[in-house]
Amino acid sequence: MKNKNTNKILKAYKGQNIDSKRTEYYVSLAMKNLDTSKNNFYKIADLGSGYQLFIPFLTDNIKESDLYMVDDFKNLDKFFISNETIKEKKQRKKFLPNVNKLLKKLKIKKINLNFEKQKLTFKNNSLNLITSFHCIEHLHNSPKPFMKECYRVLKPDGALIIAVPNAVNLRKRISVFFGYTNYYILDHYWNHTRYYGHIREPIKNELKFFCSDSGFTDIKIYGKNFMGIERLKKIFYKLIRNEKISEILASLLLKPLEIFPGLCTDLHVICKKPSSKL
Repeated sequence: MKNKNTNKILKAYKGQNIDSKRTEYYVSLAMKNLDTSKNNFYKIADLGSGYQLFIPFLTDNIKESDLYMVDDFKNLDKFFISNETIKEKKQRKKFLPNVNKLLKKLKIKKINLNFEKQKLTFKNNSLNLITSFHCIEHLHNSPKPFMKECYRVLKPDGALIIAVPNAVNLRKRISVFFGYTNYYILDHYWNHTRYYGHIREPIKNELKFFCSDSGFTDIKIYGKNFMGIERLKKIFYKLIRNEKISEILASLLLKPLEIFPGLCTDLHVICKKPSSKL
């Protein structure tokens, strides 16, 4: 991934898991759904961003714009620190101040907000683009208020991009057939007082319904297999002990599934707020 800020970003994120291919795909979706013919100043918010790399790496494509990372950072930081090993805690104690310093340098605004208790702080019709990657499956309550808030703050013709894990991907269909669950990790549900796992993973038609019922139009669904590739790569690696070849084989094997989004591990929905002229 090439970015003029790459070295700064990688230095701040040292020791963290970096999924460059997923981030590149998210950046490409964002750029394809911005109207670059009118201006080059945008207001973009990533909801449920955590400390992911999407917004930092978007800075090389978006010039002099308002970029926001929005999440329940206070509780998120407490949760991770309370469930980490001593080594991980040491890394995070260094990571948090480093990444906050990086965000300030890149002029990225960090907003602390609990989506289930608070409304978005943006004005009506103020954002060009909203993204939310692997967030709504963690909401304990209905995502309907969240979707309505996205609609409220988006400008007419603005786009909403959401990514979620697919509840009925091919692997899960096979697993359930053999008596295994398609729910999230049991340990996270059983051993943590505050559950931060997946409450409900949508399927393709449910995602479309979320968007249409909230007033969005031009709804498109895309399937990818980021999680599937990682799992299959581990299986191949046990057999051939070559990480690069394992990833290539996993990617080639799962690529045809993208024709059928309902079988992919990752679902991406893109929709738009109707033009005010309509």
